[in-house]
Amino acid sequence: MSAERLGNMDQLWRKRAQSAESVADSVDAVRATLAATGHTDDTLIIVTSDNGYHAGSHRLSKGKRTAFHEDTVVPMVVLGPGVTPGARVDAMTSTVDLGPTISAALGATAPTWVDGRSLTDIIGSGGQVPATWRNAVLTESMGTSGPGDPDFQKEAPPQFGAMRTQDYLFVVYRNGERELYDLRTDHDEMHNIASTADPALVAGLNSQLQALRACAGDTCRTADSIVIPTATTAEPATAS
Repeated sequence: MSAERLGNMDQLWRKRAQSAESVADSVDAVRATLAATGHTDDTLIIVTSDNGYHAGSHRLSKGKRTAFHEDTVVPMVVLGPGVTPGARVDAMTSTVDLGPTISAALGATAPTWVDGRSLTDIIGSGGQVPATWRNAVLTESMGTSGPGDPDFQKEAPPQFGAMRTQDYLFVVYRNGERELYDLRTDHDEMHNIASTADPALVAGLNSQLQALRACAGDTCRTADSIVIPTATTAEPATAS
C-alpha cells in the first residue's frame, strides 16, 4: 500500500475507534437506569458484535469478509449479577452461544436444534472452563454482494468455510484453495502453511471443519470437540 493509502486507513481506524465511545456511553446510560429502577441485581448486560473489521491489515483496504482474526474474533463483555468482576475467558466461544446463554440466564431451555452452548456456567464460575468444552469454532462466508451494497468489497475473497482452534486457523474456499495458519508461531496470520504442513494434520482439520459445516443441534456439540492429530510447526511456504 502507498503511504497515502495507509494514512487513509489509519484515519478510518481512528474514527471507528472513536465511535466505540458511543457504546460505552450507552452501557453507562443503561446501568444508570437499572440503578434508578432497582434492577441492577436482576439484569444481565451483554455487549458484543457480529463481526470485526479490517483496515489495512493483510494489505487489504477495508471490510469484514475474511477469515482473519481482525474480522472474526470479537470481544464480549458481560456485566451483572453472578459475574466475577475482571474475569477473562479465553475459551473457544461463538455467536451461536448467545441464544443458549440468554435462554439459560432467563431460566428457559434452548431448543434442541440450537447449535451453540450456554456460557452461563463459565460466566458464573469466574471464567473456569469445563473440561468437556469445545476445541474449535466455525466461521462461514456464504453471501455475495455487488456494487451498491454497503458490504461490497472488491478485495473480498471467495465464499469459504473456516475453523479456528486455539492453535490453528484453517480455511477452505469455494474454489478449492486452502489456507492454514499456525497461531502458536504466527499470531498475525501471515504465513500460509497449508502446502507444507503435516498431511495428517490438514486432513484432521478438514474433517472437523466439514463436520461443523454439516452439523445441527446436538451433533454440533460433538463436531466441535473432535480430537485431531497434533503436529510440529511447518516452515511457511509463502506469505499471504
